[in-house]
Amino acid sequence: MTLADHQQLYQQDLPSQSLFQQKITGLHAVGGDLSGWQMLESGLEQATIMDCQFNHCRAKKCQFDTLHLVQSQISSCSYINSRFEKLNSDSSSHAGSNFASCQFENTKSELSDFGLCGFQDCQWENSKLSEVSFHGSVWYDCVFKNENYNFVRFPSSVFYNVVFDGCTLKKAIFRKARFYECRFKECDVTDSVFHNAEFYKTTFVSTDLSEAANLEGAKGLAL
Repeated sequence: MTLADHQQLYQQDLPSQSLFQQKITGLHAVGGDLSGWQMLESGLEQATIMDCQFNHCRAKKCQFDTLHLVQSQISSCSYINSRFEKLNSDSSSHAGSNFASCQFENTKSELSDFGLCGFQDCQWENSKLSEVSFHGSVWYDCVFKNENYNFVRFPSSVFYNVVFDGCTLKKAIFRKARFYECRFKECDVTDSVFHNAEFYKTTFVSTDLSEAANLEGAKGLAL
């Protein structure tokens, strides 16, 4: 589904499982199915969602603050112009979701899956991610700022006009990733893997690629 398709959905009447200009605080859900939620100009704060299904949800102009997800399925969702503050995702799947004009601040995540997700005009800042997968993800006009990654995987992902600014990308996996007009500025790529990655008009400023573990087969690098 395209970004335009997602935006069109908000011109329809919202179903019964909907929030409009409301705030939910202190939600604690265990083992439930919350799929199909619709949220518009609403907030979800201080919430814990454990072992739940939270699929095919849509949110526009929403605030998610201190949301803790544990062993949950939050897949094929759509988020537009929304903000995530202190998102904590443990062993959860967000696969196949789309994010447009979203901000992520102070995110913590381990053993979670953001595979096949789409990100457009999004910013990730001050996150700490470990063993998280973004396989096959697509990024347009996004910024990663002061991110701290350990063994975060982006195999076969595509980046268009993306900036990595002051990021620690230790053991990050960019195998077969493609970068178009991207910029790495003051990043630590120690033991990262760019095997068979492709770079088009991509620049590295104060970023030492010699610290990477594997550049074999990489195209478009001026080393």
